[in-house]
Amino acid sequence: MIRDAIILGAGAAGLMCAMTAGRRGFSCAVIDHSPVAGRKVRLAGGGKGNVTNRYISPEWYVGTQKGFPDTLLKRCSTDFVLSMLASFGIEWEEREYGQIFCTVQAARLVESMAAACRNAGAELLFNRTFGEIRHEGGLFSVETSEGTLQAPRLVIATGSPAWPACGATDGGMRLARQWGHKVVPVRPVLAPLLLPESWHLHGLAGVSLPAAVSVGGRTFRYPLLFTHKGLSGPAILQASCFWRQGEALHIDFLPDHPA
Repeated sequence: MIRDAIILGAGAAGLMCAMTAGRRGFSCAVIDHSPVAGRKVRLAGGGKGNVTNRYISPEWYVGTQKGFPDTLLKRCSTDFVLSMLASFGIEWEEREYGQIFCTVQAARLVESMAAACRNAGAELLFNRTFGEIRHEGGLFSVETSEGTLQAPRLVIATGSPAWPACGATDGGMRLARQWGHKVVPVRPVLAPLLLPESWHLHGLAGVSLPAAVSVGGRTFRYPLLFTHKGLSGPAILQASCFWRQGEALHIDFLPDHPA
């Protein structure tokens, strides 16, 4: 059987792709080496899935592909995500800084998305690894651990290698490079800062307070957390997207009080 599309990866992107394509009348097969869909979504936000943000906008996206966030957010706005939650009967709550979480375990969201994919005619094939991929006669042939799949369209939705503990690999990036796509080298983002034990404030591990962290012409006013190894919290994690080694990073521990 030749499908209309083969989707590699059953995370949030793969499920959204299969659900949308299926509702538009396309037949899809989704392949994932994990036993369940959306492993990262299930773990995100302490298990409650921080699914979107009230103040989401292109300015918060870091990258060199101009215009991409604008197109993305027009198609997947905050209201779009909230409407999807409502269609699944999942309630949500808004927390500080516009963060929106499910009020139930995010596993329910994943299961609802997977059910929507199946209802739209998509096949979800778990515990399957893929090997050689060929393109001949207008068809992609994907060798899997349980046979060969064919389709005129191939979608790479395998994510990044950022979280190996939940099954993430660099397989999709290697495949994209193999097919001639430009692949930007990966680097840590939303990462804590590690500081030497000799740092004067090292003994404050566990303390959190509001702060303003400035780097690269941007200032982030969010909570800052002292850890056993250095600094973390939303202010530091946001700043880490823009900080480069050797660049000055300024922390104001009293952002509401002039010097």
